[in-house]
Amino acid sequence: MKKFIKGGMKMERTFYDLTHRQNEIWYMDKMHPNTSIGVIAGVFRMRGIEKFDVLNKAINYFVKNNDAMRIMITEENGIPKQYISDFSDFNVEFLDFSEKSNDCFYRWEQEQTQVAMNTIEKPLFKFVMIKFPNNEGGFYIKVHHTIADAWGMTILVNGIARNYFEIENGTYADKKAPSYVSYIEKERES
Repeated sequence: MKKFIKGGMKMERTFYDLTHRQNEIWYMDKMHPNTSIGVIAGVFRMRGIEKFDVLNKAINYFVKNNDAMRIMITEENGIPKQYISDFSDFNVEFLDFSEKSNDCFYRWEQEQTQVAMNTIEKPLFKFVMIKFPNNEGGFYIKVHHTIADAWGMTILVNGIARNYFEIENGTYADKKAPSYVSYIEKERES
């Protein structure tokens, strides 16, 4: 537990070592600076996603209930440490590609994915809600590999889609995901 001052208020934060796998990814990033080597990105596109205010809530609820999404990394003397940041609602960027060609969207997606992510004291994810032609909607997601892998991306997409339709149907209830901190502590014990 480390104490610090933020906005004039005294706060406490628990810092954790990176897991073995996170360390491998961290050092790979260090060996290839200013590249997207540690980036995982994808697009979720589906008919029926037309209410972007609901999609914004669905994304926020997913981030709120999954502490791995709120991992922040800091460095002390060149050594990375991680902590779980507090959640606060955020507005997800929105882009309308409904009147543009698929090529225009694919070029934008490639450009976004190739941009390196700043991993120090910054969110390790980026969402963009997208309106596509033919009443399709969805989102672009870009995460740093320190917080998600292919399996994690599947959980993310399914969780946000479930949130969307539950909010839309009035059946949503907060569901905390298993804590990433328990995984960190379990690895530390072994």
